[in-house]
Order: sequence, then structure tokens, then C-alpha cells
Amino acid sequence: MHKAIRNYNNILENKIPNDLIHAASPYLQQHAYQQIQWMPWSQKALDLAMQHQKLLIVSIGYSACHWCHVMANTSFEDQACIDFMNQHFICIKVDREEHIDIDQYYMEACQLINGNGGWPLNAICLPDKRPIHVITYAPPEAWLKTLEHVQTIWHEEPAKAYAYAEQLSHGVQTALLPPNNNHCEAIKTIDVIANSLSKIDDINGGLKGAPKFPMPGFWQYLLHCAEPKSTAFELTLLTLNKMSMGALYDVIDGGFCRYSVDAQWHIPHFEKMLYDNAQMIGLYALAYQQTLDQNYADIAKHCLHFARSQWLNEWGLYYAATDADSEHEEGQFYTFTWDELTRIIDTDFGWFSDYQNMTKTGNFEKGRNALIRKETLETYALDNGMDGHNLKARLQDCYARIKTHKTHLIRPQIDTKSILHWNTLMLSTHCHLARVFKDQSHVKSATELIAAIEQHFHSEGQWFRIHSHGEASIEAYFEDLANLIDAYLQLYQILFDETLLIKAKTLLEFCIAHHYNSQTGFFYNQQDS
Repeated sequence: MHKAIRNYNNILENKIPNDLIHAASPYLQQHAYQQIQWMPWSQKALDLAMQHQKLLIVSIGYSACHWCHVMANTSFEDQACIDFMNQHFICIKVDREEHIDIDQYYMEACQLINGNGGWPLNAICLPDKRPIHVITYAPPEAWLKTLEHVQTIWHEEPAKAYAYAEQLSHGVQTALLPPNNNHCEAIKTIDVIANSLSKIDDINGGLKGAPKFPMPGFWQYLLHCAEPKSTAFELTLLTLNKMSMGALYDVIDGGFCRYSVDAQWHIPHFEKMLYDNAQMIGLYALAYQQTLDQNYADIAKHCLHFARSQWLNEWGLYYAATDADSEHEEGQFYTFTWDELTRIIDTDFGWFSDYQNMTKTGNFEKGRNALIRKETLETYALDNGMDGHNLKARLQDCYARIKTHKTHLIRPQIDTKSILHWNTLMLSTHCHLARVFKDQSHVKSATELIAAIEQHFHSEGQWFRIHSHGEASIEAYFEDLANLIDAYLQLYQILFDETLLIKAKTLLEFCIAHHYNSQTGFFYNQQDS
């Protein structure tokens, strides 16, 4: 189990903590010693805003988010911003992975205002929580200017602020309404595939444009539904091949980053999320199952090893994520200078640097190189008159040397909370691997994980979303329970234990009773919505 639990660089002995000090969330803890008088999302904070008729700042992010770190270390450490925020606002910090409903509401407002969204997500709201302005990352000068502008309107033209809040809130509520079930039509699989083909990048894989997200569920769908050798099937395999050749895939430690900033999958934001990796492991295992290409199996097993070695904790659950940053730099743990790798790789550096597309000035930022491959090792060996089998062994030796070197580096921090939904995805993946590889170790892992889930996310008839350091919190959402139902069914397919079907049925009946709206025909994330 990984022992590098969070070491908060901004915690100094002489600093006085704010109200986030008691939060279980690692993301909130990152802000616990800032001078801003942050509060967690709570009735206490909302009551204060109403009592003093102060605007709210609802700042939403997550611990592995690079730009959340940047804003935390710039705008939220700028004295002018700190003073203005403390004087005029009630400031609330939200971990989006804990409160997906709050994040969804303000993200919808952000997209209505700006046409796009992202994190950190900063909503400026009336005392009654309705947003009047929402932005993502802003450097200190722009952030302060925004705050001053909104505060001036609130002070001098409150009626204008209320009118805009009413208009924006109506837009958000309308956007979040489910479609009319009278207009829901069955969509044929063949139509979905045909419509998808026009959106796929037939050179680099993935959807056209940048940034590029892995979207494992989409490619799993195509692998399941498309005919072998069809265009959709081949474009899916192209995508899997291209994703695994850029730095999106960590060839040293395993695991996939959250997304690529370019269209070639070359340079990612380097955070790694459990929900992505759980699904990516299953995706590559499925590709192996359908093609018997050993490369797909190797990637799936490599990523599983990463997840188990870095995220599996003492409670038998998986942690949520690993940061993009270390030593205050994005990608520092995953990128290398030319001179650094020259010393590590030694006599193989010539061909290795060529194969990995390294340059003396760096293919990433600040003279650093990410490990990027533009062609397969077999093609590279053939093009350069080298023995492919021998070259593969030498490449693995180079990777092993880099892995040994990295043991001396400062690792990125880990988000040490566990999320029910994401752990159920990992459970389903263990079940899938058990079926694909016929390996009892995956059955063992699956049975151990369901036992841990039932022990730590469930208490006195109540399911919880979050487990952190021995404590469960936050009532489970529908997405948590729906994926747990699916995981029970997946587990039944490898154990054939009927009690699993009974548990799935009981959960489904609970969801129908508490999350289903018969008037709309849809399930809602929160109970009795």
C-alpha cells in the first residue's frame, strides 16, 4: 500500500486554521491554513450569508486539479484578494467529488454564462445561494476586479443583482430538467455507430479536436456493438493504440491521466483518477478479449498494478486520485530533462531518446520531456534495422532504470478519500478481468473489495458516498447505488451466489422508492427529488 499520504506544503506552524481544518476532504484540507475565512458547505455558512446579507463565494474544485492548485497558490494567497473576500463575502469551499449536486448546479450556470466550464469553478451568489456570476480560473488581478465589480452592483443596484439571479436560476433549472418522456425514442445501435463515425479523428483516434478525453465508456460501447473489422471497430482500436503511445499513458508506473491537452494524446494534465483508470483497465481487457492482442492485456495488467500498488488502502478500498503536481510543478514526477535521462539510460540513450521523441530543449515545459511514442516498437525496429525482440528487452530495461530513479523523487500527493461510485467501478473491472483472464486472483480481489465496500460504506441501513480515514460521510447518491447494483450483478456472474442478486434487487427497490420520479420517468441523484 502506498504510504505517501498528503503532506500539505502550505501548512505552517505559525498559521491559524480556518473552518476547513475539521473537513475530511483532502481538497478542503489544502485550503485549511489559508488566510481566507473559508467554510465548508453547511447550513452555518448559508445562515451567515443571510444574516449579514453578504454575497457568497462558492469555490468548487478537487484535489488532483492542476488549475485548482494554481489559483490556490496565486489568487487565494494574494493579500488584496484575501482582504476583499474576507470583508465582503462569505467564502465556501466545496469538493466537487463529495457534492456532485452542488457542482452540477453551478457548472450549469457557468456554461450558460460563458459557453464552457471547468475547475476551479467559482460562483458568486446572492445570500440565498442563487448565482449571479460564475468563472473558472482567474489570476489575482482579474479575480479581484471581478469581485469588486459584482460587489459594486450588489451594493449600489441590488435589484439588478436579484433580477439577474432570477433569470440565471430559471435557466439552470430549465437546463437540468429531464427530457419529456413522451419524446424519448428508442435509438438503434446502428444509428448511434453511424453518427459516431463522423466525430472520430481517423488519424489520432478519439473525438476530433482538442482537448481529448479518453471516454472509456464510449469505446467500450463500440467494441461491444460494432462488427469486427468494421470501420467503427477499427477506429476504436486506433484510439486505444494512440492513447497508449502518448504521455496520457504512464509507461513507467502504469495508469492513464485524465485527459490530453492536444489532439495527438501527447501531453496530458497529469492527474490520475480512479474512475478513469477503473474503466480504462476494463476497456483494454475487452480489446484483448476481442482481438487476442497481448499488448492490450499488458496495458490492462500494468494499469491494474498501478491502481493496487498506489491506491489500495488499509481499509481494502481504493483512494480517489493522484495529483498532477509535485514540487509545485505540473508533471514534475512524470517528465525528465535531457541530461537527467542521459545519466539514467546511459549507453541506450541514443535510440531511446529518438524513440521517445525527446529533445534537448524538451517536448514539454521548462526543458522537460514527456515519454511520447509516435510509432510502435516493432515499426521503429524495422525502420532502423534493429532486432525487435532484443529492442523490446532493452526498452523494458530502460523503463526499469527510470522507475528505480523515480523512487528517489517526491511523489505527487494522493487524494486519500474513497468514493463509493468509483470503488464499484473498480469492483466491476475486477469481475471483468476474472472472466477475461480466467485468473482466480481477480476473483479474490473482487470478493475482498465487495466485503470492504459493505463494511465501510454501509451502516445501520444507510449507504454513504465517502469514506475517509475510517469514517463514512455524505448520503450516497443514485449514481453510487446504481453502479453498486451493477457491480453486484457483475460479481454474481463470477461467483453465482444468489445472495448477490437479492442484494441487487433490494437496492433497486430502494432506488425506485426514493430516487424515481414517476411523473418524469427518470431517476434523480438525490433522494425524493
